[in-house]
Amino acid sequence: MAITKQLLRWAFCFLWPFASALPLLFYIHLVQLGYALELFSSLIWLPFLFVPVVFGEFLLTRHFFYKKHSSSEPLGRLYLHFAGNILIWLAFYSVWCGFVAVELKTNPAWKMHGPYFFSMALLLWRFTGWLALIALAYWVTLYGLVVVRLKRFRLALGVMAFFPLTLLFFFFQWHWGGTGKASSAQISFQLGVSQVMDYREISAALRHDRTEKLPFLAADESGVLMETVLAVLREPRGIHYEPTTKTLYTAYGSTYLGYDTVTYPVVVSKNFSTGQIIYRLSSNLLFDFSVSGPDIVAAPFIDSHIYLLSKNDLSITSAIPVQGFDGLSRYLWNPISVFWEHSKSRFFVLTHLYPRIQAYDSASGKIVAQNVFDKGRLGPGKALWAPVQCPQTKTIYALLWPDRQSLLELDADTLQIKRTLNVECLASSAMALDPGNRQLFIQHATSNTLVRVDLETWSIDRRYKGLVHARDMVLDSKRNALYLLGYGQGTLLALDLETGKRVWKLKVGARPNGLDLKDDALWVNSRTGAFQVDLPTVWANAGR
Repeated sequence: MAITKQLLRWAFCFLWPFASALPLLFYIHLVQLGYALELFSSLIWLPFLFVPVVFGEFLLTRHFFYKKHSSSEPLGRLYLHFAGNILIWLAFYSVWCGFVAVELKTNPAWKMHGPYFFSMALLLWRFTGWLALIALAYWVTLYGLVVVRLKRFRLALGVMAFFPLTLLFFFFQWHWGGTGKASSAQISFQLGVSQVMDYREISAALRHDRTEKLPFLAADESGVLMETVLAVLREPRGIHYEPTTKTLYTAYGSTYLGYDTVTYPVVVSKNFSTGQIIYRLSSNLLFDFSVSGPDIVAAPFIDSHIYLLSKNDLSITSAIPVQGFDGLSRYLWNPISVFWEHSKSRFFVLTHLYPRIQAYDSASGKIVAQNVFDKGRLGPGKALWAPVQCPQTKTIYALLWPDRQSLLELDADTLQIKRTLNVECLASSAMALDPGNRQLFIQHATSNTLVRVDLETWSIDRRYKGLVHARDMVLDSKRNALYLLGYGQGTLLALDLETGKRVWKLKVGARPNGLDLKDDALWVNSRTGAFQVDLPTVWANAGR
């Protein structure tokens, strides 16, 4: 009993300096949420809402100051310590609340990303794996030696150290690929996995064409500044394979590069019969593309047009002007998902920041239906994405985040919301449809939870252990399995839908984004390249 009490006392002494600042940190986060959710609108509230931080920090500084010094110490030193700590809180409050409150007036992205900072940051630590454990051990050791023993730098090492470490992990994940990074040799060494295209092939095609007229993705076929850098980016955004022509289509786009600074191939095709690689260049982010029938639809960010490309040679068959976005800056035109409905010769575009779903007639280029942000539930600062359409009923299902009722069912002709459902999270990362069994599979963005929704009862009827923040999912009806592409882990996971068992897992390269199932093969796009997964071989060797 004495040992237990001593351990509890030691744990309290160790954790108290860190835990004491958490209430103030959470309070500041609540203030940010208040502005993001429009509970506060006027900036005049900002200084008044900082007063509780000042009062709380004064009590904490006084407590820790007199733990270190005798009460006979001059008050001047106490106030000096207090002033230093308040400066740290003020800097954090100014960015976290002041800057965000101002930016929300013109940029709803903060409404979407600000409230999710801590959950997404912790998810980043999780993706960083062993490096995060090393950093955590170093952080705790330094904290124990300096904060606990010497009673110094309580805020700087106890709380604020989290932010530069998180920034370091972000660059590790984004620039180097994180712990999911794997070489072509490592990936192809796995049974049933073969590389079908790498970036050297795209680079070679780009170098070969440097003296020719470059194929831009632009309405006048020249709309990219020639002063920008020409490069091949390893930022996968999608993949599609056409068995009849033996042609692979891949898409690329970088979120964190400035527009008009780097020009890169955003849509690439490779014909396996001839080995020819064709591409289209842009300096705008392409988040998604859709291939069906004779055409490809591509909608780059901030562009003034949506493009239809020929599957044969990627030539622009139509440049459709963006419509229904009047009065807003082109920098807020962020189409995040597109998909074809060729039975009616139309395609759909879904956006975020100012979320809407639009249906365009591919022949006339006119909007035939839309549901915009100022009608109904689609408020600014949200994302509408990961759509699927039931082939029998034509009903569209899409994910809206952040929102409690994040699953939407929409009428395909009017695009009006018919039903909504709480799928037990504010943000989901991917969705797959099983039309035969009338079921939807939805992966949570910040946990391994994957839910199954029965479309008849419109309720969750089963939960699985999926793959946190899986960016793509594909249903394999033949094997009653679901394939999940782990964006942060760089893995491809097979989930048995009958037993709920994770049957096998493969390395596919850093930040994979793009998964397509054709016959008995999966096609995967990652930072390492494009890969083909022979499913009979992988399933036959599962568990060996």
